Amino acid sequence: MSLSKFESELLTEWLSEMQSNEAKYKEPILDIRCSILLKEVCSMLRQDIHVFVFSINILEEYISRKTQMQQDINDPALTLMATVFISSKYIGDQDLKSKYIESVLRKISGQRVSSKTLKLKEMEILKVLDNCLPLVNDVDDLNTFIVKFEKESKIKATIIPLCMDILEMLYLTRNQWFFELKVLYTNNNEALSVFKRLMKNRLYLPMGILLYVFNHTLYTHSFDVSEITNDLSVHSQIHVDHLNALVSKIHDVIGQIPV
Repeated sequence: MSLSKFESELLTEWLSEMQSNEAKYKEPILDIRCSILLKEVCSMLRQDIHVFVFSINILEEYISRKTQMQQDINDPALTLMATVFISSKYIGDQDLKSKYIESVLRKISGQRVSSKTLKLKEMEILKVLDNCLPLVNDVDDLNTFIVKFEKESKIKATIIPLCMDILEMLYLTRNQWFFELKVLYTNNNEALSVFKRLMKNRLYLPMGILLYVFNHTLYTHSFDVSEITNDLSVHSQIHVDHLNALVSKIHDVIGQIPV
């Protein structure tokens, strides 16, 4: 089904905004175990990838600011649950009740907290964040980019579910592959500066995921992937070598998934 003129214009405008507005450069803080726990909590609460990714962004920003303030994080389990609760209210698919948050908290930590305690923790997190939640979400960026590409290339079957699964895996393992990729750019300050610009570019990750899909599915027989890579490189002003380095790292991550 083709998009309406309004939808097409909206996608074009959103893509332009992605290209012109950089994300904030930040290095991963959560380790894989914490990311997996957060994902499991989201699954238990029936929250989708939007809430999972948004929760990671909020929690890492909170931890970063608490570190800058030289303050310890008391009650990590409650903090994690309150973060998911905040995310669900902002971007979730359903209206979560505090009793469900409290129930899951008992399951993962044995803690029993009141709705008031949970509310106070939410308020403390928001206060540390100056009541400003992250505006950039990789899920929306990826979805917008892929929808636009699908429309323009007339792909018959949507590849969004597969791309979202890859994005989820990249977030689960981000503390590992991010720094492995960074090593490739640590030869000098100029190279490191390039890496930071890449990680701030909101098109970099979506393009890497798209190219990985085309390189490792049957689509590789339907499209000239090299031509697509060169075309994306020109439009994004990201060198082909940088795109290929990301695709290679995504391949490493996916290859580590147990069959």
